[in-house]
Amino acid sequence: IETTPPGTYPNVHKAHTISDEDVTFLTRHIQAMEGAPNSPFGPDAFGGDGTQGLLGPALQMLPGKTVYLMVKNSLDPDYQKKGYVPTRENYAQKVNNWVQTGSRMVISSLGSNNEIDALPNGAGQPNMKAEDMDMPNHANVPGWETNHSFNHFNIHLHGMEVVPHVFHPMGTSDPDAEWITIEPTPENGRQCYCYKFDISPKASKGLFAWHTHRHGTESMSTWSGMFGALVTDNYILPSDAPTAKLPPSDHPATNPASSLMYNLVQMAQEKQLPFTDDDVYPFVVY
Repeated sequence: IETTPPGTYPNVHKAHTISDEDVTFLTRHIQAMEGAPNSPFGPDAFGGDGTQGLLGPALQMLPGKTVYLMVKNSLDPDYQKKGYVPTRENYAQKVNNWVQTGSRMVISSLGSNNEIDALPNGAGQPNMKAEDMDMPNHANVPGWETNHSFNHFNIHLHGMEVVPHVFHPMGTSDPDAEWITIEPTPENGRQCYCYKFDISPKASKGLFAWHTHRHGTESMSTWSGMFGALVTDNYILPSDAPTAKLPPSDHPATNPASSLMYNLVQMAQEKQLPFTDDDVYPFVVY
């Protein structure tokens, strides 16, 4: 690996390297299916159709619209054989390590909060044995309910006011309902899942996010790259926003001039504030 020449950066004489060989690793990613040119993808800068860069597709869900989202799992069904396979024994070992090192996860989860982080009851006891673990919530144990695999997932629209959509069927309030679990093989008829989202005409305009949300796998899959931007605005540039105010509409998202950017341009003009294309796009954070 080539190092940085001396003097390239202040007070830095060479780059620190961790390997003198090529390093390869496996990741997970979501991208648009081929042959879907009419899908409502957001700007390329926010991920586009997910075929370029780290981010998955930038989903554009405009207020007042209905969005149908079909997700297919094409991940390697045998991936768990190539990496970490969760078992009761090694989970007990990890819990013991957390306790011994004073991990924040353990400290914040002892007592009544056990169920939140799927820690066994009695996790504060030294050298707890696997056979003595009393698991309060198996769904949160990595890979426990997903065939010892991290390649099972579902989709969650973060911050959006839409129908509940992590349990089947969508919209259910049944506390015993099954997780929506999209599996990497068609054996159980769960390789695909079709979502329907009705976006309120009064939905906030801005930038949200979507990510995987199957408990037991979401950290591994989302950290691997299975997440992306969710745009509820048309995101025109300030220089393209009309300067004249337009009459209100029942479905403002159908009119590009009534985007959040348009609103900010109007506010800047009224307050005589500078606002140019060099400024950052507006974000709505939840």
